[in-house]
Amino acid sequence: DKEMEKSLTYFAVRNKKGAMANEASKNLPLNERVYYHLLAIEGMLTGIGVKFDRRFDLNPKTIQQLIDDKGAKVEITPLIALPMIGLRKKISHFPLPNLDLIPVKSNHFIVGMIKKNGGVLLKYGNRLITQFSPLYLNFAREKIDLEFEIDGKKQKVSMGEIVRVRDNFKVILPLDSDLRVNIIGFSPNNKNYPNEANMNVKYSSLIKKYSIDTAQKQYRVEVYRGKTFMGMVIVEFEN
Repeated sequence: DKEMEKSLTYFAVRNKKGAMANEASKNLPLNERVYYHLLAIEGMLTGIGVKFDRRFDLNPKTIQQLIDDKGAKVEITPLIALPMIGLRKKISHFPLPNLDLIPVKSNHFIVGMIKKNGGVLLKYGNRLITQFSPLYLNFAREKIDLEFEIDGKKQKVSMGEIVRVRDNFKVILPLDSDLRVNIIGFSPNNKNYPNEANMNVKYSSLIKKYSIDTAQKQYRVEVYRGKTFMGMVIVEFEN
């Protein structure tokens, strides 16, 4: 079968390595497919006497909760971190380094990025999390911190952080700073400003279609020095 020639099992056998295929029906929902995969793996390990530890209940409901973990996030270079659950299917003009292999890290396994048809796909296993319309830029090599005022309290925020806001926030920069802040979706009085630092940003002042998530709560704060991308902070409103 031509499809089987693409499998890891076929590759292993052709290279004289012992292998076993473990398949589940494509007609089942994802959580049930994973459930049956794990049942088979545990059965095999038990059969050959390998001890193992599993720290969750093995049932389709628990598997679904683990897959849709709201704490799942991905780091795209050290300068960007995104929550993975609930992102829009497409995100436009997203800063990315112009590399053949874009470095990513995640607190979940099997997460990666693939370039395809001019876009960049963020995948979690076989699930398409989102598709970026990339804005390829020169990325800074150092990671900087900025001062934010969040709900009236000042705090240091590093590039690549996700911060929660109840009512409002502000990125504080000295007037002589060479940094520029661009808050995607922020358009006070329907005007465009070259630098949106030191402006009080409320949820009501953001254009919701520019959120990165379908719930319209998460927004990008991008920082530049000249034409160099210095990093991004994701602001997530609680209300």
